[in-house]
Amino acid sequence: MKEKNKRDLKPPYLSNLAPGELAIIVASLARTKGKDDYAKLATEALRIWLICEKTIAHEKFIYEIAAERAPGDLKLYGKLDKETYTLEELERQGFKTEKTATDRRSKVRKFLNVWLRMEKARNKMLEQCVLPVDQREDVEWSTLDEPSLDERNAALETYREQGIDKGTYCSMLQTIHFWKGMLASKKASKGGKAKAAKSKAKKKAN
Repeated sequence: MKEKNKRDLKPPYLSNLAPGELAIIVASLARTKGKDDYAKLATEALRIWLICEKTIAHEKFIYEIAAERAPGDLKLYGKLDKETYTLEELERQGFKTEKTATDRRSKVRKFLNVWLRMEKARNKMLEQCVLPVDQREDVEWSTLDEPSLDERNAALETYREQGIDKGTYCSMLQTIHFWKGMLASKKASKGGKAKAAKSKAKKKAN
């Protein structure tokens, strides 16, 4: 078989993976886990590489879509002119109607109840990418447990110290927009039910 044909047998999603990259991951695993079964470590390393590759591709996709729409969505994203954004910038852009920094931080804490569960669901789905399709499970973020206070504090501390990369920043602002719409819908539904109940009670009294 010609060398060209051998290369053609390589799955498309591994086209950018060099053996040396996998070997580096294997070496790191061997040091931390104290194993010498390199075949198993290589399989685990490949799983890690795939998760990283898919995560990067997802964030790149989110950013590219946001960048294309930015001129028309300036209200949602603001000016996308940096690679990293601060937690305070996310708060100001995502919660413009809140008057104080304390109010904005309070909103972010509530928002993290949704965002961290979505992240957890996405990570679970990414971990299944090496499984056969019939063995994968759908993961719905709303069914996952809400993050603890410690988890939310840890996330805030990470954003404060490391900043938020552009792809995650765009994704978070999109999710904040979705979350606000979800809250407004629930409020409207609750108000409608209360109004209907009041009207029904009034008719019954008459």
